[in-house]
Amino acid sequence: MPFIIRNPRTLLLVLFAPLSLGFLCSSCAFGDRHINLTYGSAPAAPVGAVPATRVAMTQLQDGRPAKENGEKVLGKIRNGYGMPTADVLGVQDPILWVSDGVARSLTEEGFNVEKVDAPNMAANLPLITGTVTEVSMGMYMHEKVNIASDLAVERSGQKFGTTKCAGEAGILAWTGSAAEFEGVFAQAMSSFQADCMSKLIPLLRSAGSQ
Repeated sequence: MPFIIRNPRTLLLVLFAPLSLGFLCSSCAFGDRHINLTYGSAPAAPVGAVPATRVAMTQLQDGRPAKENGEKVLGKIRNGYGMPTADVLGVQDPILWVSDGVARSLTEEGFNVEKVDAPNMAANLPLITGTVTEVSMGMYMHEKVNIASDLAVERSGQKFGTTKCAGEAGILAWTGSAAEFEGVFAQAMSSFQADCMSKLIPLLRSAGSQ
């Protein structure tokens, strides 16, 4: 007696699963992906904006866990069976990317960010320090990017608070190309910047008013 599939969902799964696996496997056959870490478009400066508030910022430190091979890659590409077959690597330093992402967002919000090499070079300005705890991508049927950091605000040695910033983005895995990955990382950065500004700006305002 012939086998008949009566459930529409099951039928769709049977029809499209080989196609999906084919895309995933073909996307894994071209080796490591080296991607550009970019930002979304900056919003226009508000008309009649008030003079920028000066703040200082040190480069964020790298607090990500090392991967099993001793390197700090952004993620693994997996084939249709879930096996890792290639790495996703950033052309730019991901720690500098996140640090600059915070600084760019503050500038867009009307702050004048002065980058300093050490906390004692911030003079009497509100100072941002912190650690990047995650810049990673997971891929199987979906591509998902996560960015996270721990930030602190102080002024002349006085602590004004700490906050955790996080952003994420994801899409259905399709081509597995470097350009596709770049788009997801840019979306995750926009999510991270929005979350970070909502938490960081109140701390900076508090430190600036002292």
